[in-house]
Amino acid sequence: MLLPRAVPGVEGVLAGIASHVAVAIKRHQLIESPADHGLVRDLFRALALDGEGGEDLGLLAARLGCDLSAPHFLLHALPCAPGAPAAGRRSHHRSQPGWRDAAGRLGSVLGTHLPGSVFDRRDTAMRALLRVPATGAEPVAGLVRDLHLQVAGGPAGPVAAGLSNVTGGAATFAGRFAEAESAARLGCLLRGGAGVSTYEELGAYRYALGAEATVRDRYQESVEKLLDYGARRGVDLVGTLDVYLELRGSIARTARRLGMHPNTLRQRLARIDQLTTVQVERADWISLAMAVKTVRLRAFRTPGPPAT
Repeated sequence: MLLPRAVPGVEGVLAGIASHVAVAIKRHQLIESPADHGLVRDLFRALALDGEGGEDLGLLAARLGCDLSAPHFLLHALPCAPGAPAAGRRSHHRSQPGWRDAAGRLGSVLGTHLPGSVFDRRDTAMRALLRVPATGAEPVAGLVRDLHLQVAGGPAGPVAAGLSNVTGGAATFAGRFAEAESAARLGCLLRGGAGVSTYEELGAYRYALGAEATVRDRYQESVEKLLDYGARRGVDLVGTLDVYLELRGSIARTARRLGMHPNTLRQRLARIDQLTTVQVERADWISLAMAVKTVRLRAFRTPGPPAT
């Protein structure tokens, strides 16, 4: 039966129906079938193994609307509670309240803004191949941060995300997976909460990742003493030393960055000299700075006593 145009409110009713239909269609499009989900898992598993699979891998990606020859960022997202420990205790990244919904929203809006992207959603992690748009790679990190703030709660939310460098062919994907996961985990630990980090933003921690389990020297032994002292006395001498070295020994800038009086900073530096065999002003600052990063990274990854 056709309704006459003169009936009041018909346009509003029809618009409402159309809106509900559009939402239903969109939801249907976002729900992956079990078959698609299996294909995604197979694709990500193969890419994580140095892109094994050759032409078959390209065909598998094509079935999911993904072109592996195009540049991508790897994204790794995981649960990260607000106020996560920033040092000395490893976060086990258990699923946080609201994590799945927030990660789902983030994946949906990223897929809308970056067509050709593919998402692997799991209970305690989400990985994605984010297709670099025609406008180039540079705006992508900013876009991810903006969308994370809008739909995933930003720093107060439950989602920590890491972005790799841009891929350069199937053989580079395995390394990019590792970069994205490192950026997500270390970013959460260094910030003490959720947010978005790029692998490049890890700075010297990128090099400490390789040295963490293999390199030991007198500088690391000294920094470990400072870390132990700080845990017992409640004073972060390692953090103080880290900033002091980063700012190239500037008392004024270091004190300002740490929010303390310059004399307090001088007292801390004197205590560092007393507690270790390394005299800061005479040390090899590059080696000492790397030791600080390596020991802090090792502390981040070492389980501490249970929270009380």
